[in-house]
Amino acid sequence: RMLAFCSNPGPAFLFGMVGSLFPSMGYVWLIWGMLILGAWLAALTLPSASAITTPSRPAPRSGDMPSLLKNATNAMVNVCCWVILFRILIHILKKWVLWFFPPEGQALLSGILELTNGCMELFALEDLGLRFFLVCGFLSFGGLCVAMQILSAAGGLSMKLCVFGKAIQTFFCLCVCAALVWRMWYPLAGFLLVTGFLCRKNRKRSGNHRAVVV
Repeated sequence: RMLAFCSNPGPAFLFGMVGSLFPSMGYVWLIWGMLILGAWLAALTLPSASAITTPSRPAPRSGDMPSLLKNATNAMVNVCCWVILFRILIHILKKWVLWFFPPEGQALLSGILELTNGCMELFALEDLGLRFFLVCGFLSFGGLCVAMQILSAAGGLSMKLCVFGKAIQTFFCLCVCAALVWRMWYPLAGFLLVTGFLCRKNRKRSGNHRAVVV
């Protein structure tokens, strides 16, 4: 359940990499606020922890330092391997496929695949509003590379709630950006109505579950 709303970019990436895309840090503060609010809405729409049925797992055993170091090293290697793999893939696509697309298309496809490369491609866009819209989508979605890193580190956990939570967060950020940049308020209003309905339905379901447990 926590994977659905706890996977977000940190302040170092936001105010370092993303901050260089905009003339003022006010854009970054706004993006950070939207990401936090989107994660909060995703948490509200998800079932409560007590309502989620999980398979029984054996209690974790404490290991010695060599085995702990080995496990930590394997986890870091897995993450680095996914990053390298996706960067190689993007390099191949740039050489053979992406050059057919305009800069906007190249940035969009790169950001869907890997977050950092997608943000780097945004420097080629002169439209500040479009740059703001795309970077919000990239940051809230995270990219397929981050999704594979989560999947490899999740230890066999189901990814259904994670996908649902990231979809809620991404749609919220995109609706807010569209409203701020292009004055498109109807998608945001519709999204908030649907999210409010899901939150209310989830609250009733959680209440009924607690009543049964008691």
